[in-house]
Amino acid sequence: MGENFAQRVLETCDRRGTAPAVWEPGATDPVSHTEFARRVRKGASALVAAGVIPGDRVAIVQRNTVDHVVDWFAALAAGALVVDVSFLLGAEEHAHILDDAAPRVLLTDPDLVDPRSVPKGTTRLESHLEDRPGVADVASRRVADDPAVIAYTSGTTGLPKGVVHTHGALARQIDLLHKVCGYDAGWTAYVAIPLFSMHGFLPQVAATLAAGGDVVLDDKFEVTRLSEMSHRHRFAYTTLSSPMIPRLLGLNDDDRPDLSSIRLVSCGGAPLHPDVRSEFEQTFGIHLTQGYSCTEVVGAFVMDVAGDAPSGAAGRVYPASTSEVVRIIAADGRPAAVGERGEIQFHRDFAMAGYWGLPAETDDAFVDGDWYATGDIGVIDADGFLAVVDRKKDVIIRGGFNIYSAEIERVLVQHEAVAEATVIARPDPSLGEVPVAFVVLDGAAASEADLREFVRQRLGPLKQVEAVSVVAYDELPRNGLGKVLKNELRASLRPSVGSG
Repeated sequence: MGENFAQRVLETCDRRGTAPAVWEPGATDPVSHTEFARRVRKGASALVAAGVIPGDRVAIVQRNTVDHVVDWFAALAAGALVVDVSFLLGAEEHAHILDDAAPRVLLTDPDLVDPRSVPKGTTRLESHLEDRPGVADVASRRVADDPAVIAYTSGTTGLPKGVVHTHGALARQIDLLHKVCGYDAGWTAYVAIPLFSMHGFLPQVAATLAAGGDVVLDDKFEVTRLSEMSHRHRFAYTTLSSPMIPRLLGLNDDDRPDLSSIRLVSCGGAPLHPDVRSEFEQTFGIHLTQGYSCTEVVGAFVMDVAGDAPSGAAGRVYPASTSEVVRIIAADGRPAAVGERGEIQFHRDFAMAGYWGLPAETDDAFVDGDWYATGDIGVIDADGFLAVVDRKKDVIIRGGFNIYSAEIERVLVQHEAVAEATVIARPDPSLGEVPVAFVVLDGAAASEADLREFVRQRLGPLKQVEAVSVVAYDELPRNGLGKVLKNELRASLRPSVGSG
């Protein structure tokens, strides 16, 4: 029996009928569940008529629109693999991803993709697909183990790679979210982060629609817009990036959003100052949910839903016992003891099917046959909470000693003047590598010397930063979700970076 993930959403839409499903940015009237399902089926027919067969790829490069959501499920319903690509990328990156995925069809708008980036053999179509009657439904010809999506890594550590996830993996993630977070037909999700993010689309859009709720789309995050929409719709769920939080707190009381109906707010993207987090939770009376995942792990298997995670921990491990989902492996290859640092590894049942077109890299990514090695350094405490210490590639080796950049970043954001901190390695002729920091201030004054001393007093001389550069938010290279691209930042280091 087929298990096309799109069918699950379509069946829910058929049951919900005229209830709201998706709101276009700025729209006063929603697209109903019935209309949404009709448009998905119409789009699937159009794709099949355009030559799409099961196993083909359909690339989507679109803004946050109803068409984007429709096309996502239409591609799945047609039996294709969804390749959702950031519209914020440049022509060179678009060309790399599209060449790699070799999609049969590209669904986009005229101004988003340079025609020279589209590979030969790919049919470019506008987002508004036309109905093609008489095309057979192919959804039942996909099964749980069939690939459903190719999600490209952000490229923070190199060229983007296509990560393949199956229909069954998507369904398991939605089931987990529904069970742990309590989604139901009364949920309204406000979605302002870009839809091309799997970790935005699945929990915010797919999980909400699968539960019978409705999704309010916005094309960019603005605090005044969020406030306006919160008074028009009673949000149950939204996702914020860390830099958004201080902007919300900076609003006057009369301009702040109404979050009284919120049941879940997730936050991530960068370390958040503990005082800022506390102020947000006290101001709005809601818990900021955090978690841990990566493109290769299609699921929020580590979440702090209850708000009981200790400081610095990402959350508890779901859905099974910790040992069945994740393990920590020490540097010498043995299972780490409780409280001991090591590499975080997920069992393949909770990880990707593989890297698209890269069988050797897929094999290298799994150790002991069944464990995906994330490259992240973490620790699990006696109560089962997982804390992420750093990425392997972000470990700075200074004179033979390991320094975790995330540890320095967490200290820096505790300074009252620092809104965001990024720490990377700079080559050093005598020590090998030394840590240098780039900080964004929140408006308060702080000298580079003050910040270096702040770190030294808390972490000691071994982990002190050799240089601190105060920069504006937009001066740091970022991906579409606002995450700093450390590889680009490392490449940009010049001798002019001061020592404070």
